[in-house]
Amino acid sequence: MKFSDLNAIKCEDKTVLITGANAGLGYEIALYFASKGANVIGCGRSLVRLNQAKAKIKTLFPHSRIEMLVCDLSSFASIETFAHAILSEYPKIDVLFNNAGVMAIPYATTQEGFEMQLGVNHIGHFKLTALLIPHFNPSARIINVSSMAHMNGTLDLKDPFFNARPYHSFKAYAQSKLANLLFTHEFNDRMKHNDKHIIAISAHPGIAMTSLFDKVETSSFMKWMKPLFGKIIPSAKQGAKPLIMAALHPQAQANDFFGPRSFFKKEEIKTSKMSALAKDNSLQKGLWALSEQWTQHTIKEN
Repeated sequence: MKFSDLNAIKCEDKTVLITGANAGLGYEIALYFASKGANVIGCGRSLVRLNQAKAKIKTLFPHSRIEMLVCDLSSFASIETFAHAILSEYPKIDVLFNNAGVMAIPYATTQEGFEMQLGVNHIGHFKLTALLIPHFNPSARIINVSSMAHMNGTLDLKDPFFNARPYHSFKAYAQSKLANLLFTHEFNDRMKHNDKHIIAISAHPGIAMTSLFDKVETSSFMKWMKPLFGKIIPSAKQGAKPLIMAALHPQAQANDFFGPRSFFKKEEIKTSKMSALAKDNSLQKGLWALSEQWTQHTIKEN
């Protein structure tokens, strides 16, 4: 499949919500759908950066329909405030991009005390999805943005927040990206018997120079090499293509995992392989049960 296959798809009647929309992959997704006439809702932590992103998009597409609102996925109160604002103003959502995230940061916790990477990358998105899903269109799609880093991920259901085991920033990131895939699979398993056709699809950008790299905990050598990587690694615009493909391709199916075919064939999108743990039924159900406990929400269509 090529990204150009999407050119004929109309988006004027779609409402698209993107977390982390002020920069990186999220900004490129917002820009794409704004250019296609969709009703775009973006969110992020900083109102200043959100307004700057909105202004850039409006400069390029003056007639675009785009709104940017604050939502801090490390705060349940912020998620609830954002969700209530959306539900009061927008009757239906067609696509939700669970995109915002943090990568390989030093140990930190969310406002509720969860390890930050699992807290933002998975738990915050679980809560947001639970709050919004009653207002999804019957054929809506949820795009959970994961990473091939999940291949190195494990999930310790007894110690997911590194309270007993040593914290390692990349292990925590890989765990959170594994959680994104487990969420996708269990969501689809739970929704397959309802009357709607809401599906969750996972996607990853491959190796792309996004804003995630800004706060990566890494060595001084890697920091020195970053400017060079910026010249050879695909851009956020390129990295956003598999995510957009997951949202729009007519043949996309539940549990697909979209990504670039290869580093050298960036225009071609394929369904990527995932680890055995990502398809582990007991792990999926265990994470779901904990997610309901952590958020005090469950996900159901009405």
